[in-house]
Amino acid sequence: MLHPASSANYAEYRLMKYLFYLGHPAHFHLFRNVIDQLHKDGHETRIVIKKKDVLENLLQTYNYPYVNIMPQGRKDNRFSIALGLIHRDAKLFTIARQDRPDVMVGTSAEIAHVGRVLKIPSIVVNEDDYDVVPRFSQLAYPAADYILAPACCRVGKWQQKKIYYNGYHELAYLHPSRFTPDRGRLEPLGLGHERFFLLRFAKLTAHHDAGIRGIDQGIAENIIKRLEPHGRVFISAERDLEPRFEKYRIEIDPSDMHHALAFADIYIGDSQTMTAEAAVLGTPALRFNDFAGRIGYLEELENRYGLTFGFRSDQASALLEKIGEFLAMDDIRAEWQQRRRHMLVEKIDVTAFFLSILENFPESARNILSLKKKTSKKYLFYFGHPAQYLFFKPIIRKLRANKHGIILVAKTKDVLTNLLENDSEKFINILPEGRKSTRFFILIALLKRDLRLLKIALKNKPDLFIGSDPSIAHVAFLLRKPSLTILEDDYVVIKKLADITFPFSSCIVTPTVCNVGKWEDKKIGYQGYMKLSYLHPSVFTPDKEKVSIQTPYVLLRLASLTAHHDFGINGLSSDLVGKLIKLICIHGRTVVISSEAIILDQSINQYVLKIKPSDIHHYLYFSDLFISDSQSMSVEAAMLGTPSIRFSDLAGKISVLEELEHRYHLTFGFPTSKPDLLLAKTVDLLMKSDLKKKFIIRKNIMLEDKIHVSDFFTWFIENWPESYQIMKENPEYQLRFK
Repeated sequence: MLHPASSANYAEYRLMKYLFYLGHPAHFHLFRNVIDQLHKDGHETRIVIKKKDVLENLLQTYNYPYVNIMPQGRKDNRFSIALGLIHRDAKLFTIARQDRPDVMVGTSAEIAHVGRVLKIPSIVVNEDDYDVVPRFSQLAYPAADYILAPACCRVGKWQQKKIYYNGYHELAYLHPSRFTPDRGRLEPLGLGHERFFLLRFAKLTAHHDAGIRGIDQGIAENIIKRLEPHGRVFISAERDLEPRFEKYRIEIDPSDMHHALAFADIYIGDSQTMTAEAAVLGTPALRFNDFAGRIGYLEELENRYGLTFGFRSDQASALLEKIGEFLAMDDIRAEWQQRRRHMLVEKIDVTAFFLSILENFPESARNILSLKKKTSKKYLFYFGHPAQYLFFKPIIRKLRANKHGIILVAKTKDVLTNLLENDSEKFINILPEGRKSTRFFILIALLKRDLRLLKIALKNKPDLFIGSDPSIAHVAFLLRKPSLTILEDDYVVIKKLADITFPFSSCIVTPTVCNVGKWEDKKIGYQGYMKLSYLHPSVFTPDKEKVSIQTPYVLLRLASLTAHHDFGINGLSSDLVGKLIKLICIHGRTVVISSEAIILDQSINQYVLKIKPSDIHHYLYFSDLFISDSQSMSVEAAMLGTPSIRFSDLAGKISVLEELEHRYHLTFGFPTSKPDLLLAKTVDLLMKSDLKKKFIIRKNIMLEDKIHVSDFFTWFIENWPESYQIMKENPEYQLRFK
């Protein structure tokens, strides 16, 4: 970025005029540092606002000149909202026609409308997803020239206008490089070192708030009753407070609110903005309104970083329970600050990014959108197993969000096609007829897949082939295209598959612990497991409501063991399953069975689960114990912290499971020659108290060592082949995804 005072090319530096439209107090904070720097660099700025909460007070406190184009405010019915928009359009049109700014920036539809009429470029800045604010999106996005939004923000069909960044609005003014909390600013509250809690009651009268409920009087009373024994309670309110709550109103200068938020022990509110502000400051935050679960940036702050938790208006008891959990936590602030540091490592200084866009506008915006178009690629994914689709599912969603083309190919295998259909995915079934399990038919099926995949590839022309099937490597090699073979089995376990796949693969991506034999030079090892892509806590949230069993239970999984690498491999027999059922029932648990094969024994068949395939991981999480001859589901159980025993002749041979067993103690494996050990370990585990809690602790230790697998793979695929070179030269680069 060039600055007049420092650039040797000062004569080429172009001074510009910017018009900023602010419609909310948070928008003042969002642009304040940007406006200050633009002034320092010699540019002109004009600020236009409408009446909203303490927005005007903030501008006056900081001594910013402005024009209020709607000082009288408006009523909250739809007619007044529409009339207010027309009124603001007219007022802004007059100002913009007179000033003729080079670019208009803001969070309103008006700048897009006026910009289009006057042919002045407009940048609409937003962090709410288009489906959450559909009216705003429909009013603003069609006329806007550019949409500036966080990477996690959905903008629907206007993706081609989106300039995205890894950050949140709140990091424009609360990033450590922009804001330093000062407890001295809280002296008017008379706190000393006393604990305090901050509540925020929003008005919820914006057009997108229709039908949205938040904290009512009853909920507020229960929250205060829960908090008061532990410290002072303060309320910041956008709406009028009931008389009995007035004594809690925080008496503080609006400019000091973020200092209060930074030092609060817990924040609770129905405001999206203050919830995000608390989260990026590392203050434990709870939000209570019907937007919970719907807004992309808050979902990321919750599910990826664990900095906030959202509850709908019908989940009051869950909110109060979570408050109790927070109050009982030792050193909760230290824990949240650690989570905040994790978030900050992955995010940018948003103000610096905004300045780079505005001071180099319009070339900056055009170059970014042009680069997006140039780097858009087409990826072909092949799924041969349900676990492979689940692994790639979050990766595919991220690639689609970045406007890459995706071609999905699958074969008939267990519940694979059901999962794809349940997700409304368009895919090509390359082997709908399935195959028999003899070696001859396995070879014939491979030849069919090669030919059919070649036809698909010639038609769709993918840039990169991705999967674990030999056909991926064969067809890509034939077409002189790169291919990624992604698996987590060792060479000695899948020797025949490896011998017909690895020689043709461009790259073999496996967990670091996996041994790929003599093809080590093609290997990229990562610190994680494939199942972490879809079962990491930032991606998967167990839901008890999806589990129909009310009593403690043990889940058994029976694999078909018909894959090429399963020849000669035995697992759980019907006789042994019968013995396990008796043992489990004696120890007071219900038995449920998930089976890949058809069970003919009626005494066993009665225990088989009849559920949606997509719900199996919720059942797996809540089970007291998991017993199986499936390698995949044994790894999944470990990822969820569910105690597991695997009984298969592959026990002791698979590096991923060996690491999970001997390093993290999350699973136990026995060969089929030792059924007595299986039965003895089953009894041993069923008799242990607090077994699940101990395994959750072990799981968390494992997670601390591992990376966010879906993020790593998204980066690796999008940046191929440069990513391959980066990982070869510096494998530690992957730690950026922790």
